[in-house]
Amino acid sequence: MQPPVVSPPPWHFRLAKALIRRGWRGPGLWIRAAHALGLLNRRARYEISDEVVIDVPLDRPECWWDEIELRQYEADVVDAVAAVLGGMPRPWRLIDCGADIGLFSALLTARLDGLDEVVALEPNEQAYRHLRHNVRLLPGVATAWMAAVSNFRGGGRLEAPRSDPSEHAWYLVPDERGSIPVVKLDDFGFSPQGTLIVKLDIEGGELAALRGARDTLSAAGHWIVVFEAHRDVAARTGVDPIECLRFLRTIGPCGAFVAERPTVQLSDEVALFDQVRDLRIANVVCVNRPRQMLG
Repeated sequence: MQPPVVSPPPWHFRLAKALIRRGWRGPGLWIRAAHALGLLNRRARYEISDEVVIDVPLDRPECWWDEIELRQYEADVVDAVAAVLGGMPRPWRLIDCGADIGLFSALLTARLDGLDEVVALEPNEQAYRHLRHNVRLLPGVATAWMAAVSNFRGGGRLEAPRSDPSEHAWYLVPDERGSIPVVKLDDFGFSPQGTLIVKLDIEGGELAALRGARDTLSAAGHWIVVFEAHRDVAARTGVDPIECLRFLRTIGPCGAFVAERPTVQLSDEVALFDQVRDLRIANVVCVNRPRQMLG
């Protein structure tokens, strides 16, 4: 059973978040105590725009966002994608891989005053239940799939890295007996018309997912690929995130930059984090045409 919806979030949650921003010590303990007592067993509805709302499950510590934090979530990425996409042909289709509860899809939809289609995939069953609910709230055509994306079809399981047990850090391990379905994006048969946006936040599985989307991207006339690169994840997998850009350039010429550092044009001949030494996490935006200047 889904927790009830309340709007706005409980007053004690909002107060604790406001005090944390002011540098007070202790309000984080209030939130954890409220969670332990079941006082956060509810969903908070946030209005992102006149057309877009999202229900956030406050009983998940990974989703302890108030309205200010929610609106700032991945703001650099949303702004960067919107700026590039504005000059590209419609229909605009978003494939949101590692969608969690659907916040990125909702924020980008609101920022663009609408997407023509959203396909959101999430392998975590608990997060997927909320994702399925939230995509129904989006305007336009939107569907949710409980699945992981990779370069094979089969089964898998999720594991947590030792350094971070939060659900947002769980990653896919191939396992024929695993309960999680694993799919290739090429299996969906996406239309090549318009512009395809592929967002990947899958904790080290980005390169495999792109390999499973080669035919889709090759057929698309216009595409944007956004993937998260994390220093700790790269150390765990042994794969430099710049390999994703190298792979995309085997499909065709594309420009690439980091959303948090939009003036830096990325080279595929240098390790990613050698190009953005001050960042621990970088969101890379790849476009299969020369990048427009961002205003």
